[in-house]
Amino acid sequence: MGFCVPLNCSSASTTTYHETSNEVVNTCWWQEIDQEAVNAYSVQGSAREQILDLLLHGPMISSKQGVLVSGGQFTQHNYHGQVSMGNKAPIDILTDAIAPNAFHDSAARFDPPKCHPQTRVKILEIIMRWIVGEDEDAQAVKRFLWLNGAAGCGKSAIAQSTIDLCIERDIPLASFFFSRSDSTRNHAESLVATLAYQLYCSYPETEVQTKILSMIQRDPMIFKRTFQRQFTALVIQPLIAHFSKTRPTQHQGPFFIVIDGLDECINRADQKVVLFGLAESFRKFNLSIAILIASRPEHDIKHSFGSGYLKDMHTSLSLDLDDGRDADSDIRLYLFDKFAEIKDDFDNRTTGRKLVQGWPGEGVIENLVTKSSGQFVYAATVIRYVESTRHRPDHRLDIVLKLRPDNGDRPFAELDALYAMILECVLDIEKVLHVLSLYLMNVPSICCSVIEKMLLYDEGEVEALFCDMGALVQIFKRKDPFPMNQPSFLRILHASLADYLIDAERSKQFYIDMDQEVLRHVARALQYLASYGSNSFDSFSDAGTPIYLLDRVQYQIGSRIRQITIPPELQQSVLFFPLKEFLEPQVSAYTFKNHLLRNFVSPFLDLLEAVMLNDPSLSYIQDRQLEILRSVLMPKIQQYFNSDMEVSILVLFYYLGQTPEYIIGPAMHERAALFCFKELARLIMLLPPSPFGKSTDIATVMADDAEDDAYPNLKLRAAVDGGQWYFQDSSLDSRLYDGKMYLEMYFFLLGYAIFLLPRCLRSDALVTACQEHKRLCIDQPDGPFPIRRRLLQKEIDNYLSGVLPIPCV
Repeated sequence: MGFCVPLNCSSASTTTYHETSNEVVNTCWWQEIDQEAVNAYSVQGSAREQILDLLLHGPMISSKQGVLVSGGQFTQHNYHGQVSMGNKAPIDILTDAIAPNAFHDSAARFDPPKCHPQTRVKILEIIMRWIVGEDEDAQAVKRFLWLNGAAGCGKSAIAQSTIDLCIERDIPLASFFFSRSDSTRNHAESLVATLAYQLYCSYPETEVQTKILSMIQRDPMIFKRTFQRQFTALVIQPLIAHFSKTRPTQHQGPFFIVIDGLDECINRADQKVVLFGLAESFRKFNLSIAILIASRPEHDIKHSFGSGYLKDMHTSLSLDLDDGRDADSDIRLYLFDKFAEIKDDFDNRTTGRKLVQGWPGEGVIENLVTKSSGQFVYAATVIRYVESTRHRPDHRLDIVLKLRPDNGDRPFAELDALYAMILECVLDIEKVLHVLSLYLMNVPSICCSVIEKMLLYDEGEVEALFCDMGALVQIFKRKDPFPMNQPSFLRILHASLADYLIDAERSKQFYIDMDQEVLRHVARALQYLASYGSNSFDSFSDAGTPIYLLDRVQYQIGSRIRQITIPPELQQSVLFFPLKEFLEPQVSAYTFKNHLLRNFVSPFLDLLEAVMLNDPSLSYIQDRQLEILRSVLMPKIQQYFNSDMEVSILVLFYYLGQTPEYIIGPAMHERAALFCFKELARLIMLLPPSPFGKSTDIATVMADDAEDDAYPNLKLRAAVDGGQWYFQDSSLDSRLYDGKMYLEMYFFLLGYAIFLLPRCLRSDALVTACQEHKRLCIDQPDGPFPIRRRLLQKEIDNYLSGVLPIPCV
């Protein structure tokens, strides 16, 4: 048994002769050293080490004919004409290494996504100008264009449409479309070979083909080399050879390369290898090559484009930062056209009832545009579901709109699979879902740093959690002249993601139980706010935004609170919240009346009520905190008692649910009613008679539920607010009334006085006010709003008859 050591990587085989026998052994030059032979070879000392050292480093006798004598054996290398690997020609080695499914025109990608006609026009124009060198970035030798955006925003469609435009203009190109679900193109091993093959086909019978084949012939193992070496040998150098000969005689356009879906290369390390390998290759050679890379803004890819040579060699085109109105307009056009096609096709083939004229209607389309949130994948998913030829399109659309039960059908199965695939890649999905639930609570956005403090996360942890979620969630800073001082926020890029996460049947292991999440977040918000017991707290600042979480129990859970177990964490947070320490520093501030009462005090009272309703044995929590609240608020409330007008506002707020019950009593109603009569007496002298002639006598019998409706700008909300009357605006016709605002106030005060009188006890001052108002009405019979005036007179008569003694006959 013998040994062979390769002398030249170009040799195809070796013949080995033993010095002690005539045995001839043929072996391939790349075959590893036979360790069994090493073990069997008998020499003095440490045999294996000495033999290996002799073979690899010992003295050799060689000749130009490829003869080697080394370590007691004679080796001759035999050449066989054209060099090959395993008797394969270079072109065969190349075709064996490619991934055909990754071609832009591959049969595996039949009917690939493309931009709908007349959509993405602006984006495609920008890309084409960059390819042909008509924009500033191309002229600045920025050879890379990074097209990035959320999952499903249409990157692949734009890439495919760009390729079609290049083919129309005879621009030579090569492409590679990654796909996570296709094992032949979810890795980078075949990337260079696939690009090189298309380059080979783009330049038939030229130096490009000759150079590619010679490179493979020189090193048949080229596709086992580093990415940079492969790309330089099989793309850069063939183009250099070609351009060097064609440039003097003819104008040479750019060679265009498209790499789509780089984020779907499952090995993230390979994503960086590809980008840095491309950048390093272009740093050394100045060639007319344009490379479009389309991907989601994943962390590793984003970091690669922002560092090294690539930072200054690329321009970025973000579909997430593009004008949302353009995307919405494109999606709207797409939906209009597709629904029209679906309607025509269905009406032509059906023998039954046809679709109504104008189906599905502008309102439905606008709803779908909003749900798409600038991402084509939602709209495309809806269209693919509705256009099924086995069903009525209107019924399928009703299922999408949740107007009809789905009966086990899954209209968003494709979208659900996309969301699940992205969420499965998240390292700490529990924390990610917990943070996302904050953004499903319909409150003002909370910045990342405040979320970290509130949830007791490490500094910078939120951004780290979402670094692999760029396809669905964007981390951004507000536009500001000093961006370094601006905090980071999260933005959910898919409006339909919320529907997915709160639907247990769709999201499965990623389901968010919003009832429990609301209670957990409110508890954490109270603990966070408890840390602010001084004047440093600013409820209008970013740090103060958790205050808006408190009313979510009332708005998102409401009466269902009785069926939900309140976690001990929330009970403790409510019971031990330091109301006195939190409110006292704020109670004298202007924002207390306008902000804290509405956004903290009232929601906190609702929380106390919710805790008690959920478990009556915890009513002591409510009693304890109410007593503290009284001690803090009563001194502040006393200032309202100095003004009848502010008392009337306080009473009004009580009936609007904004003032605690214990503050209001009969005396408050009396003072509010006195304020109304005082203002009515002042206003009635300023208002002229009705512009529509003599008003109806207020003594005329009318229905009790009648209302004044003969005045400009007076409207009735029949469908909302219990049929409330309101003024459409304050700009009433000055030709009718000089005091435009007075008319609104008079209308309001009449109604308020009608409401207050039945709730007042006997008062000499109020009796006098009622009698005076009756006298004024007799003196001014033609005032505005006769029906309200009549109803007020009726309440005055009822009040006076109830509090005054019956005169003797």
